[in-house]
Amino acid sequence: MHARVVILGLVVLSAACSGTVYAQAADASSPAAVAQLEDQIRNAEADLKSQHDAVVKKIEFVVKLAAQVRDTRNSGSNAVILKEDCVRELRKMVTYYKAQKDQIHARLEAEPNPVMREEWEKQLRQADAMIEGRIDDIIRVAASLTAYSGLANFNGNGETGEIRDSTERKAAQDVSRVRVKVEDNLEAMEAARKPLQDELRQATEESRRAELKQALADLDQRIAKRRSQFAELTAGGGAGGQRPVSAQAAHDLDREVTDSFRDVRVEYDKLFQQKNDLDELRRQLAKAKVDAAGK
Repeated sequence: MHARVVILGLVVLSAACSGTVYAQAADASSPAAVAQLEDQIRNAEADLKSQHDAVVKKIEFVVKLAAQVRDTRNSGSNAVILKEDCVRELRKMVTYYKAQKDQIHARLEAEPNPVMREEWEKQLRQADAMIEGRIDDIIRVAASLTAYSGLANFNGNGETGEIRDSTERKAAQDVSRVRVKVEDNLEAMEAARKPLQDELRQATEESRRAELKQALADLDQRIAKRRSQFAELTAGGGAGGQRPVSAQAAHDLDREVTDSFRDVRVEYDKLFQQKNDLDELRRQLAKAKVDAAGK
């Protein structure tokens, strides 16, 4: 967490993660102070992005682990359980992102400053991208479960029908749950096209028409991707590239998944606190620019 101290008219933000100290001169509207604030914000943004990218890489590494393993006669359903736990943790991350998005949206609704409104709108888009990334991860792990549908061979070890059927049934139920969610999401996105199309037909301002056209293009791209993902979940046969694991290996990986996501949530809490401090710098800059223009 950042420490905030006022010393001799300076507002100081100390980034605990990097040891960087940001200071705002007391005369915040002077050209030198504005330039200093802009430099501080650029440095803080670069630092925050670097940390966030590292957290995302950790999530993607865990997702890759979960998606690449499959059960053997020895492991029973342990690899399936590992995948279930990974999906559960990813869903928690989506819920976490949505809560952050709600906070940003509330700030946007209450924000009178046009500069800060642009910032909140940008952060809403970033939150949407984070949510979309974790949804993609959920679908990736769920698609790997389709390896257990039909006549899945558990490493060719001639498992008993009881074990195979139990594992296949468990996997099929997990895939079905995700597939229903994906189908609902796809229907919602397709329904969202009509209001945009209707507004586009009536819009006369060229800048607004350009925004609507871009929004439709982005939506169509997401719809196409989601359709492909739904087809992947429906087709089955997702065993390609998966490696068999023992019961102990699956158990150890499951623990690694749980521990990694716990660490990720702690790191995200720190990142969002840093983001809040950075937003305070942005607000100071927006005010400084307004004050400078009024001089």
